[in-house]
Amino acid sequence: MSVLVTAEYFQEQMATLGLKTSFSPTAYALDTLITEASDWVEGYTDRKFELQSVTEYLRGPRRSFSQLILDNWPVVSLTSVSWEDEMGATGTIDVNRLRILKGGVIEWKTSLAYGAMYTGIWYPELYYTVVYRTGYQPIPSNVQRAAALKIALLIQPQYQGVQDREIFMVSNLEGMIVDLLEPFRRERFG
Repeated sequence: MSVLVTAEYFQEQMATLGLKTSFSPTAYALDTLITEASDWVEGYTDRKFELQSVTEYLRGPRRSFSQLILDNWPVVSLTSVSWEDEMGATGTIDVNRLRILKGGVIEWKTSLAYGAMYTGIWYPELYYTVVYRTGYQPIPSNVQRAAALKIALLIQPQYQGVQDREIFMVSNLEGMIVDLLEPFRRERFG
């Protein structure tokens, strides 16, 4: 569970979020709202933002044998990579032979060039275990702002009171949240 904004950040930003500083949820309620907003942001973007260590288990690629696409990005560093085949044989890969690319892609530093033997490929029949660090330190300001706006949106019914009718339109806050998060939203391949 990630926390993308602190209670202090939210309190400081209340005026810029359109909330009166005299209105403030209880500390417990604010912690709950921060957690819910952080979970929503990570769910919407389909990514983790907090700097953390991740262990990922995946099968080798079916198309590009020189690149392996990890689930979380940015990849800050690789800790270890190991493999296992269907017969139970195992091995490790020296992470110094790999390079990190944008979008959670890792590839071999060696390549098929000048007639050299292709020594670095990801085999589609192997299962790989990759341990790596992912996330941001600090959390990007757009992501923090989107999480704070989501908290303001969650508070809105309490702040405005009961409405006589329900309106099914995208609010200005929702549009702003989407705009802030769009550069971080992941698109899945097949």
